[in-house]
Amino acid sequence: MNLYAAPPTGDVLFEVAYGPADEDIQRYKGPGDTGAIRTLRGRRNRVLLGLPQTADLCGAWPMNEALAPEIAAFQDKWDFYNVRLACSFEPDRNCRFVWARITASLNLEDPTGLAVEPVVAFDLFPRDVTQTRTYKRALSITSSFKFAFAEASVRADREDEVIRYEPEIVGSGLLTDTPAWTFNSPLSRGLIGNKELYLLIKKPKQRTAKVTFTVGADVKTTLGPIPMRRYADDALLNRAYPLLPGR
Repeated sequence: MNLYAAPPTGDVLFEVAYGPADEDIQRYKGPGDTGAIRTLRGRRNRVLLGLPQTADLCGAWPMNEALAPEIAAFQDKWDFYNVRLACSFEPDRNCRFVWARITASLNLEDPTGLAVEPVVAFDLFPRDVTQTRTYKRALSITSSFKFAFAEASVRADREDEVIRYEPEIVGSGLLTDTPAWTFNSPLSRGLIGNKELYLLIKKPKQRTAKVTFTVGADVKTTLGPIPMRRYADDALLNRAYPLLPGR
């Protein structure tokens, strides 16, 4: 199943809406979110979180393609959703992000107070990036509801048709309600630009799920002959989104 194949000409496949910059990182505007780490010289290093994009996997699954037995057996009790995420790093001049962690805390709205099984991360991507990897932008999901990205060829694919991951990215929290990605950059330029992440969520039917993203980051800066300084914020962003409507 290919949910995000190349769209017809002129159709927008996916847009990330970012909130505007704000002096107070506890205030939120727009559908996205922005936080910043300031250095002693007033440098402003921004992290931007995009609005999650969701797709109902069972509802979109082609009628002529059979689901794996273990998934078909769950359909009456569980919903499965793909969630596409985007986080961007914008370091200021003479600064670089050297570490970041994005944690997604999944929870259910349950006004009845009845105990239910939790929402969990059924799969996530990427999981472990120790060398530069390039994948085709077409997202494929197997009948067992697992991500199956195809690696892109070195020559044939344009930049806008691929997703490139550079070391080091480590995914964690599979089958828990707190999946996370940790970024460490051994490169001199640090973390910069857009980072696309994917999460496949399993939730009980008739329940509305929410996700709270917590983003922490470390910045290093060099000011002339002054030794490298480190600035950190373990909760740079903390934002809750209504993610999956009850059905």
